[in-house]
Amino acid sequence: MPSKLDKFRIGLCSQDVHTGLRNVDPSSGAVVQYMESTRLVGMAASLALTIKGQDVVEDAEALKVIVADQLDIDPFAFNQVVGLLEEQGIVYNVERQSGRIKRLYEKVPVHKNVFEQLGEVWEQRGPTEIEASMVATVDALATQPIRHMELGRTLGMDKKAQQIVLDLGRESQLIKSVSLPKGEEVLYSPYFSFENPSILAELFTKHTDAEIQAEFEGLKSYQGLPLSDKLPVLTDAVARGLLTAPSVEAPDGELRSFVFAPYTIGHDYLTTRKSVLEKALAILACVRCGQHFGGYTPVAFPARILQTLLDPSRNRMLKAHSSHRRQYRLLHRMGIVRFIPSGAWVQPQLIDTPDNIEAVKLAMELLKYSGEPLAGRGVPPDAPKLLMNPGRYLTPIMTVQRQRTRLLLTDEHWEKLVNAATGRIRLG
Repeated sequence: MPSKLDKFRIGLCSQDVHTGLRNVDPSSGAVVQYMESTRLVGMAASLALTIKGQDVVEDAEALKVIVADQLDIDPFAFNQVVGLLEEQGIVYNVERQSGRIKRLYEKVPVHKNVFEQLGEVWEQRGPTEIEASMVATVDALATQPIRHMELGRTLGMDKKAQQIVLDLGRESQLIKSVSLPKGEEVLYSPYFSFENPSILAELFTKHTDAEIQAEFEGLKSYQGLPLSDKLPVLTDAVARGLLTAPSVEAPDGELRSFVFAPYTIGHDYLTTRKSVLEKALAILACVRCGQHFGGYTPVAFPARILQTLLDPSRNRMLKAHSSHRRQYRLLHRMGIVRFIPSGAWVQPQLIDTPDNIEAVKLAMELLKYSGEPLAGRGVPPDAPKLLMNPGRYLTPIMTVQRQRTRLLLTDEHWEKLVNAATGRIRLG
């Protein structure tokens, strides 16, 4: 059995494992047999951080649909996930009717305490040796690469457990590898690149120093650089899981990836407050998608959109526009903005939870790091269109793995779900 981790690291890594397992069929034998407790705790962490700051979820049935689509929280496990959070006092006053959860209140603590509480739940559930090995492996590889031949000895795993962990880890993109010139294989985690950017260039053997330097300099000066065939180094880095690159579906239906190197921000955004960073990257990916693939005139000051979403004097709301309903906003589905009706049009308004406000501010900081001007008053008339996307989003880990085919809900249905979950309407 691997050496014991502290509760915070267990909770954090359980959410990471759940994120990776979104790349894998949840009904596959290995997931069902070995990952039950870790998946449940990971789903609980994801749900808790999603509703954090909302006070009350008026329509939990709508929430169930949203998190099933956006977070892969199995709808058949939704009641169990909420029940776990209720036992921990993270949600309360849960109203149930005929076996369905109808309404709930939240008092989600600070991020660190969420992970500590759920890490303790994971321990109490008596995880399997495979689960313990997977969590320990994800934690270890996020700290430093480990030679393949040394993994079992380093973490105290037997050969059977190691093979299962490696097979499942590779399939879920939680474990990556690179071959050294002498034929040795080194294992690492995509999360490792967040915390250790200085060694990235050492792992590249396919590209020249000049190519690496040129493309990384370009990324440094422009956070959210669109990937293309003209950027082979960065494309290779993303495929290896060395750089983070969320993907957004552009209006033409193509998934476009945007690469980031968020290494100038506070270290806690890479661990404790990773969920805030993920929202910030999603916001910037939407902006970049609108800039480069939306078919609109480029906006000189994209930060003005974010400034408006942060401005209480403007009710954190952008002006209405007439874009087609099928081009609904991705951020609306992610619980970052809501739609306010304005005649036949809608206005996106920031859902002003502390995490959402912090995510927009962090997105602003990443733009500032890119050297883009933040000055200027007013919002260009086409600025709201930068946030328009058909509504599909892939996390950085999911970008390197093909997304499972799924039945998508209509735009109108999604708007009703988000409004219902945040208390603006009730579904009939």
